[in-house]
Amino acid sequence: MTVPDPPEPKQRRQSSGGQKPLPKFLSMSPANDAGEVVFSGVFQPAELERWASFPCWNPFEAACVTCGFDPRLLRSAARPDLEARPDTFSEIEYRESLFQRSIRMQMVDEDIAPLEALQILEDRSCWYPPKLRETAGRFAQLLCCMPPANTDAARHSEANDNLAPVVESGGRFTSKSGRTKVIKLYQRMLLALSLDHLDLVPERPQNPTAKLILQAMAHHFKDLPNEDTVRDHIGFWINDQLER
Repeated sequence: MTVPDPPEPKQRRQSSGGQKPLPKFLSMSPANDAGEVVFSGVFQPAELERWASFPCWNPFEAACVTCGFDPRLLRSAARPDLEARPDTFSEIEYRESLFQRSIRMQMVDEDIAPLEALQILEDRSCWYPPKLRETAGRFAQLLCCMPPANTDAARHSEANDNLAPVVESGGRFTSKSGRTKVIKLYQRMLLALSLDHLDLVPERPQNPTAKLILQAMAHHFKDLPNEDTVRDHIGFWINDQLER
């Protein structure tokens, strides 16, 4: 009688609670028997607790920190040093471009709140150190819940509500109302400076204010707007803030 072959043993499924493998750009060194991420050269670990406590990042900082690396050395590093780890460098370049394009699409401001940067990555299933969200969320919550510093601030808090940007519980500006209030605040700030220091007289047809603003901008920026554009903005400040 023929004896049937024994059934092949079933393969065991990996536990769902197992640790996810590190992304390719954080690939482990073959010489590292402990299975830890190896930092070398200009790719040094970021102090995640400190970076997550900052109220904002620029696109390059956001790209480096969310990959786990300190942006300070990388910002001034030579190209050969960056290309020593091509996968890591490519990932940082991708994330920086992602954040820059998000700014151009007005999804976020130029100064990106940490939670906003992490949300952009989560929407694309990109890995980042889990500690970043925990710490950034804690500091964002502190900013939202911070009480007035004194009784005078409490007394005037209702009047100032119209000037303060609206922040959701997740630390993100509401899409339109928050930006509108910030713009209104900037208008008042610039209008006050123009009235007190830049010879602006709203009732006068001709003011030197636009030229004075352009002269100041030329000390700090290369790309300057047209004088008529500045004059139009000044008109917007006056219409929006004084003629009510």
